[in-house]
Amino acid sequence: MPLRIVLASLAALLLLVAAALFITPPVSLVRAVALTSAPFLMNPAAKRNRAQQLASKVVGAYVQTSLAGQIARRIRPSEADSDEQAIATIVSVVQHSGLNQQQLDHLPKGWPSLLSGLGFCDQINGAAATIAARRFGKVELFALYDAGRSFSPHTVCRVWSKERNDWIYFDAFYAEPVIFTRKSDGTPHYVHVGGGPPVPSRGTPVWSYYRLPGWVLADMRASFGELVMTRMISAGVEPAPPIAAPYLVPATSPVPPRFNEKVYRRVARAYVGARLDHLLGGSAHRAEYLAIGADKEAASDTRAAELAFAARKLAALSE
Repeated sequence: MPLRIVLASLAALLLLVAAALFITPPVSLVRAVALTSAPFLMNPAAKRNRAQQLASKVVGAYVQTSLAGQIARRIRPSEADSDEQAIATIVSVVQHSGLNQQQLDHLPKGWPSLLSGLGFCDQINGAAATIAARRFGKVELFALYDAGRSFSPHTVCRVWSKERNDWIYFDAFYAEPVIFTRKSDGTPHYVHVGGGPPVPSRGTPVWSYYRLPGWVLADMRASFGELVMTRMISAGVEPAPPIAAPYLVPATSPVPPRFNEKVYRRVARAYVGARLDHLLGGSAHRAEYLAIGADKEAASDTRAAELAFAARKLAALSE
């Protein structure tokens, strides 16, 4: 085979790999990957070997960054918007398309939170930060730390604003966007900008949290390729102080789990399909949520029952 053909083939392969890693994939590909892996991604607590755990993290990260890219395209804050207005738009989208731990009490799980629609503060703000990374060059997940009690009560995000030449912090966990900067002494200065209507069920911000110092949990990136490169570079770096949050300790359930693999797989795929429609602008997502919530067979599997309950909550959120 002539050398020029070999080189051309290699160049084409490298371009395909680069496109897969660094360019937001089309909706059809995101949907295909998410639906195919739905039972795998919606059951992160399953006992898995190391290879399966790694595969779950890789596929989950790919789906999360891909969905974030598609959401960023759909909402597309105007370049004329201020950085604060762009953040408010992103935060509002996240708040109105998912449930926090106050709206649906659940154990923390390692799923891609955009896909599950559920999460604790680090997951919800991580989802918002992944979307924000499409506009801002420097985005970080930031753990607030209470030295007096030796634990982190909350996690927020921050972006580096070229407009302000300073960090802008934001929190998508509670009922409405919380956006602030910090004065030289660390005191928060709240930025009042527009956003979607508040979601009261998400709870009221604990304002004292935002005065706390903290540390960077993770650098967020706009694409899966950038995320992988960042994680590889940071491997072996000294870890941040441990987070000992008592409220995350799961209670022992007195009810033994029920398993019906066929039902679980069907419900998981239907749930992910509804989530994709919700996030990407499909008009039928509420009807899909209601159908999942009304599925009587879901009760035969603990995992499916949890997704059906979440679907009912998400349907109510979409009214």
